[in-house]
Amino acid sequence: VATGVLVQPVGSLNRAVAFSSKQLDPMVCGWQPCLRALVAAPELTRQALKITPFQPITFKAPLETARHGDTRF
Repeated sequence: VATGVLVQPVGSLNRAVAFSSKQLDPMVCGWQPCLRALVAAPELTRQALKITPFQPITFKAPLETARHGDTRF
C-alpha cells in the first residue's frame, strides 16, 4: 500500500490537509521500498491533483529514492 500526506505550508510549519492511500500492483509489492516509492509517486500525485488542480506540488521522499531516480533501467 502506498500512502501519502498532502500538506499546506502555514508559516514555518506544514499542516496536513489530506491523507491518501493506493493499493499497489502485486508485482510491485515485492520490490525494494525505494523502488516502490518511485511507482507510488505518480499515483499519489494524480490523487493530489484532483484535490488541488493547477497548484504546484512538491514531492518529498526518502534519500534512497533519490539515488534510484537517476538509474536507467
